[in-house]
Amino acid sequence: MLVNGLGSTTLMELYSFQYDVMRLLELEGLSIKFCKVGNLMTSCDMSGISLTLCSVKDPRWLDYLNAPTGAFTW
Repeated sequence: MLVNGLGSTTLMELYSFQYDVMRLLELEGLSIKFCKVGNLMTSCDMSGISLTLCSVKDPRWLDYLNAPTGAFTW
């Protein structure tokens, strides 16, 4: 699960949204194995949140998502 702030949404709002989404998904019997919250893809002074969900069928993808990186941000 990726919770992305569009630019002017506060981290507190992003984490509150993430908490609510995780609870709703648990009610549906879904479990989250990876979660990233932050301003990952922004737009100048834009308010809002984007949510990305991905079904992981191969556990190696979790290793890839958690692998160290030299990228500027993640």
